[in-house]
Amino acid sequence: MLRQASEDADGPLLDEDLRRKLADAAHEWEVERVLMCETPHEVLRVSEDATPTDVKHAFRRLSTLIHPDRNRSRNASQAMQTVTAAFRSMYLSSTPAENTAGSNEPHAKKKHTAKKPMRPRPVYQRSSSMNSETSRFSKKSEGVSCRYDGPQAPRWGWNS
Repeated sequence: MLRQASEDADGPLLDEDLRRKLADAAHEWEVERVLMCETPHEVLRVSEDATPTDVKHAFRRLSTLIHPDRNRSRNASQAMQTVTAAFRSMYLSSTPAENTAGSNEPHAKKKHTAKKPMRPRPVYQRSSSMNSETSRFSKKSEGVSCRYDGPQAPRWGWNS
């Protein structure tokens, strides 16, 4: 209904302009919301028992909304610093317990094991026919020199 009314009045540009203004207002509201939050859980909008993956997804979603390069708000950089601090405090506090050697989590640190010893490099020998071909080529190429004339204009081009 709104789209139809805007296209009838001023064409499709009003609809795009309205969409842009609504997006800017939503970004501004998100910046203000982040700055009013008191806990990292409120900032990232995750529960107390959120997994590191949930925290990472929430951080990425918020950073696309409030990053100063994408948000025109005056306080966008301060809000981004708040979101980054909340992410670091939650993500780093949730991962050390999982960083045991036997954990199946992707963030777990694995024990370093010794690498398998490498096999010795094989030794290749030239066959007698290969040696004769090489010597025949080098005899033919004696006395031949190569000359470089510098860069030349290509034979093809726009003017051709």
